[in-house]
Formats: sequence, C-alpha cells, structure tokens
Amino acid sequence: MRIRVAVSALGAALLLLGWSTWRAEGDPAPANPARRAEAVAGPYRVVVDRIAHNLKVTLNYDDPGKGAGKGPAQFSRTAHLQLAVFAKDAAAGPGLSTFQVRGVTADNGMRVVELPHYGGSLETANDGAVLRAYVYLPNFPLAAKEVRAIEGEIVAYERSTAVEIEIPVTAGKVPGPVEKDGIRATVREWEQDKDEIRAVIWLEGPPNTVLINTTTDGTYGVALLNNSQKPANTQGGSLIQPRPHQAEYRVGFLNLRGTPEKLKIQLLHRSGPRRVYPFRVEHIEVPARLVTSAPGAQGGQNQQK
Repeated sequence: MRIRVAVSALGAALLLLGWSTWRAEGDPAPANPARRAEAVAGPYRVVVDRIAHNLKVTLNYDDPGKGAGKGPAQFSRTAHLQLAVFAKDAAAGPGLSTFQVRGVTADNGMRVVELPHYGGSLETANDGAVLRAYVYLPNFPLAAKEVRAIEGEIVAYERSTAVEIEIPVTAGKVPGPVEKDGIRATVREWEQDKDEIRAVIWLEGPPNTVLINTTTDGTYGVALLNNSQKPANTQGGSLIQPRPHQAEYRVGFLNLRGTPEKLKIQLLHRSGPRRVYPFRVEHIEVPARLVTSAPGAQGGQNQQK
C-alpha cells in the first residue's frame, strides 16, 4: 500500500511579464522586471503577457507494516501562458481569421525538446487586443529556465464584412433560397407544429472565403421574426461547417406569436486574398522565484517561492 502526498512548491505563482502581481501596494516596481516576450507577424504583434508556473512534489511512503523505508520524491512542472494579438492598424483587426500554435520547445539539459501542449481562445478584454489565447504545458522540463520558442501562424483576409441575410417565410411552404453579397442561403428543411418550428439552413459563400459565426448564445445568429417583427423564443441549435465557406444551421423556435414572416441570419464574411503570417516568440522566461520589496525585509528584498 502506498500513500501519495502532493505538495505544491510554487503554488501556481502568477507572473505578469513586466509587472509583478506579488508587488505589495505602495511598493516600487522591481528593479529588473521580467522581459516581455513578443514577435511581429505581418500587421500583427504576438505578445506573451502572463505566465502561471507550478512545481509539484509528490512523496511516496511505503506501508510501514512491510518494513520498507521512505520512497523517493517525484517532481513535475507545468506552465500556463496567456498570449495576446494586437494589430498595427484598425483595418487589420477584423481580418484575422485563425490563430494557431503549432509547436513549443524548451531546453532539457543539453538538448532542445518539443513539448506537448494544448490551448484555446480566451474572451478578449476591452484593451485593444484582437485576440487572446492560452497555451498549457503539462510537462515542463525541471531544468528549463525558459520556453525556448512558441511557433505558429496567423491566417488573415483582406476584407471582413458584417452580413445580414433575410429569408422570407410563407405559411405552409418551404422558404425559397436567397442570395446576398455572394452568399446563398437555402432552407433545406422546414417543420411547423403549431407554435413550434424547426429549420435546417444551408449557407455557402464563394470559394476561398470564410463564414464566421458571431454569437455563442445557442442561436448562432439566427432569428425567426413574426409579422410584427417580434422574435420567437429559441429552442437551441447547432452549427456545422464542412468547409470554411459553408455552414449548416439546425435551429428550433418556440412560442411564435402571430404569423412567421422571415428568418434573419447575422454573420461575418471574410474575403479577398488569404494571407498566412508565421510567428516565433523566443526566450520566454519562466522564473523559479520572484524578488520583490516588502516592508521590514532585510535590504528591502523578500524572496517569494
């Protein structure tokens, strides 16, 4: 029988690159703040602005009844990085289509190793960032002092246009197709049972363009309006995109008052030349401890681990 005890040695210390969250109120900024790692990718700038670093120690104890001694300690490290993308000018921001991290490396002794990683998008704050994302490293090397590099690419289009498509609805009939700004909308299925309505809508834009959903509330930007322009309650839905320029909406509506008049779909249409901007952010410091000043500390320095 073994008992495992996990001890967090660094407590997932959050480091804001360029400014410490451990700084006591009223204290001056550290004399040597961590360098903010960043890279330029075409009209965009990729910045690493936060690191959460954790060292975990696991102790194994043998069953005393077997007369065995204390087992060895096991160490592991993780790192969580937050990235932000800024545009050099306002026109480049809406054209950003995808942001992808393809590889992360670090020094492991005398060699550079590829690190397993995963990540995703974050909610963009109202701070000028076009996009925010995170990268999690579940097996960060014990001896590494930095992330050697994060590599990836940004895909952008020249134009990004907000499109609103309205499909007229006639009682007892499947709505006919509608085309707007090069996007063709076709209602493939239409079922109505009293005030409950279900629809399958197919959208297709020109090749080499991208259709972007703009809402995450379960409607995917689709609304059903009555003859008084009042929307029906939504019953949830789904969105499938076989290709970037195609989309299939499956939506349901309840409690429609009056006569259904039109389906309204809101989305972004990205078009024009497709451009790929590779990026490589290098030498991202992952400090094992942070030095800050604190009242009463000798020499004005206090080490936090």
